[in-house]
Amino acid sequence: MQLAIHERPPLVSLLSGLAVLGLLGVAGAAPKLLPPGTFRSARGLPSVVLTRALLNGSFLGGFAYLPLLLTQERGLEPATAGLVLAVGSLGWSAGSWAQGRSRRAGVDERARLVVLGALLLTAGWVVFVALTIAHAPVWTFAATIVVGGLGMGLGSTTLSGLVLELSPDHEHGRASAALQLADVLGTVVGIAGATAAFGVWHTPGEHRGYVIVWIGLACFGAVGVLSASRCATNASRSRDHVADLSL
Repeated sequence: MQLAIHERPPLVSLLSGLAVLGLLGVAGAAPKLLPPGTFRSARGLPSVVLTRALLNGSFLGGFAYLPLLLTQERGLEPATAGLVLAVGSLGWSAGSWAQGRSRRAGVDERARLVVLGALLLTAGWVVFVALTIAHAPVWTFAATIVVGGLGMGLGSTTLSGLVLELSPDHEHGRASAALQLADVLGTVVGIAGATAAFGVWHTPGEHRGYVIVWIGLACFGAVGVLSASRCATNASRSRDHVADLSL
């Protein structure tokens, strides 16, 4: 991030070459460590893992640049900008509490919570685009980050339960490890992508770089909505239907 802010390295350089090699290494190793079908959003566990990566990348990629916008473009003190970020944690806590009340719900219903969470997160970044362009008051950013945090609380926390529900007991360790890897990969890709876009399009005193970052992260969230809709398998839907009939 610091490199993107203070320097403009050439497109073809040692750093860019190392970055490409790193991406190739991840592309070669990740499919072997994640459930088969993760990158094509196969139904069930693969989509759960992919959605977790997309939500993390979308939320944390933007979270890294919000304080920069507030301090460099709006003139806030770092402590005040930190308070705006802290407000987002309130939304996350509320979303986690809300999804916790549906633990006895079926897989299909909890998968719909993930879809709702991804939609809220995506909508939050779309609103950020409008707020940044309109030079809206700081409190509007704080209110919007609560919406994004609520989406993460509903979506990301629910996925932690779904990954165990959709994997056999003897595969819980492997599935949990895949989810943790998705957390890391999603975060790294989200922040790295945002940093690359910011480094290319940002000009001090203008907000174009931030707008492009928000748009990119909204696209991340939108793909997360699609993968979230595939978290419930046909088998789990049939099982939930039988359980409903038995009640």
